[in-house]
Amino acid sequence: MMLAMRAFSFCCLLAIALAACSADKPDPTTGGGSPASDKTQKPAAPHVAENADAYLAHLKKIAAQAESDGKTTLPGTGKDVLLVKELRSLAAGTFWGDAAQTASRAAKANRRDPLPAIVAYHEALKKAGIEWVFVPVPAKVAVDPSLVPGAPAVEGRIDVHCIAFYDELRKAGVPVLDVVPDLQELVSKGTRAHCMTDTHWTPAACETVAALVRERAAKQRWFAQATKTEFETTPKTLTLTGDMAAMRREATGPEQLASSVVEGTTTSDSSPVLLLGDSHCLVFHQGGDMHAKGAGFPDHVAQQLSMPITVVGVRGSGATPSRVDAFRGKRFEGKKFAIWCLTAREFTEGQGWSTIPVKR
Repeated sequence: MMLAMRAFSFCCLLAIALAACSADKPDPTTGGGSPASDKTQKPAAPHVAENADAYLAHLKKIAAQAESDGKTTLPGTGKDVLLVKELRSLAAGTFWGDAAQTASRAAKANRRDPLPAIVAYHEALKKAGIEWVFVPVPAKVAVDPSLVPGAPAVEGRIDVHCIAFYDELRKAGVPVLDVVPDLQELVSKGTRAHCMTDTHWTPAACETVAALVRERAAKQRWFAQATKTEFETTPKTLTLTGDMAAMRREATGPEQLASSVVEGTTTSDSSPVLLLGDSHCLVFHQGGDMHAKGAGFPDHVAQQLSMPITVVGVRGSGATPSRVDAFRGKRFEGKKFAIWCLTAREFTEGQGWSTIPVKR
């Protein structure tokens, strides 16, 4: 009897020890910690608005009418200006698989489906030993649905097709960073995530998403070994007249945005980090008609990662041209981590999605 009790006690202690080891074991999809803590892989289930379909039907109607009238923008609530093709993209329905042929406006039929191109890029990066994260920048009204006049009031998310698409990408192993919840939280606190008169996100949104990127990068082995450089930031109010203001027939005044300007040199070709994509990688970073320097997404990524980064940003489509530039320029040489960032409207409104290699 005594031997039996000792054997039973030993088995119980062994089970407890194994359970503790299992709880501490890093998740293989994230590189460490609990998978539920990593928003790039295992985000909480999104809260979709019950009347999202009615909201999207309204978007589809007003976007179609605007295009019929030859308009590229529409007035939103307050002083906001809305981009018509962004509204159209949100309401286009399922945009991958067979449905891509009707949802996409890419000229070539074999470039309309974004799913195989993104998955192939993921596989190419994995083969090259490069960690990465895919960062689609959501539409303005996906973050703040109240900006559309006449639309039904909603509680929850209306970008239902993007949500479903991100799930498809994750099933294929693609590390998607869905930033809508964090940008909605930013807006709920009274800070803009998108400009009123410009097609881009704000410096505050850049800073918010850069912090999410750091959460992903900090769990990877290369990050601990990389040389760190600390960056200081300075608060500054930016005054700008956005690119949609030039599209409007009515006069549109300037807007002001609070920002944090990152001091110092935030880019380097020798960095282990590559950021590629569309003008969301250039706005508030490049200066000139990109409004400012030091307050853009590259700057805040550099500040969050504590290291300068390499940037390949293009004006226009970030789906294929930015990847072509990165390949031709051999920009992946020596890289450990990549961030592919582009507007979500590119899923339907861009030039198309080609399969592009990472390295020669």
